[in-house]
Amino acid sequence: MKLKTLVVASATLFAVSTGAQANIIDLFNDPAGGQNVESDTIGVVDANEAGSFPSIFGGYRDLVVEKVSQTVGADDPSLTANLSVAAGFLSFSTSSVTTGRAEVQWDGQEQAGQNVEEINLNLNEDLVNQVGCPAGGCNAIVFDVLDADANFDFEFGIFDNNGVESVLVGTSPGVNFPGASFNVPFDVWLQPTGTTGTIAGFEYLILNNGVVDVTNVGALVLGLNVLSAGNPATARLDVSIDSITKVPEPASLALLGLGIAGLGALNGRRRRKA
Repeated sequence: MKLKTLVVASATLFAVSTGAQANIIDLFNDPAGGQNVESDTIGVVDANEAGSFPSIFGGYRDLVVEKVSQTVGADDPSLTANLSVAAGFLSFSTSSVTTGRAEVQWDGQEQAGQNVEEINLNLNEDLVNQVGCPAGGCNAIVFDVLDADANFDFEFGIFDNNGVESVLVGTSPGVNFPGASFNVPFDVWLQPTGTTGTIAGFEYLILNNGVVDVTNVGALVLGLNVLSAGNPATARLDVSIDSITKVPEPASLALLGLGIAGLGALNGRRRRKA
């Protein structure tokens, strides 16, 4: 099987802001015993769905991982790509001389005939008016990077039930940056496709096919792609829905050759089922 991943090649660089407010809705609350998937063969996808658990946003969460390549020697099953949720955090790691990519999906319970690794619109959530949000509603996704010892491509997609998808694209700011966090208001995903800009120093690129409805969401998807093929690489992070007061700064970056071509590649790799 081929991973229906969001991750695309990107030259956009993230810098990092600090001072995120307290998490409101943690997307990596974990069920008893945690959740783990591991791919030990090049090109093979491992996926599972956890649920129904009241601690998981939307009740269900899918983990999908693929070992993409091994740069030295024959395909060795002891060299793996691993994706796990434990103690409230997501960890994605690759063994030495391997590369991998992974996807976390909050898309509700898979129905008969639906594959876990596909993005299915079964979430049916209002991101603004969640239990735990303030009276004015939640208005942002907050990303906390606990540690990362290699660069990794990073995307976060919001898919509504009207067929609109909006994806934030970027690359991590470098290696060894524990404690980094940045806040992304929902408004960032509502901007026209190809929009670039900065938020408290980090740069972003938006790819979409319309104005996504954050009050009628069918799926949330986080894509990761560890770029190191040398030493073992690990990225550990947390993501939450929150209420913040920060706003985007004016756009200032070139598209760096991505734009519409990137969105076309995304659509070509992914099959979505209602």
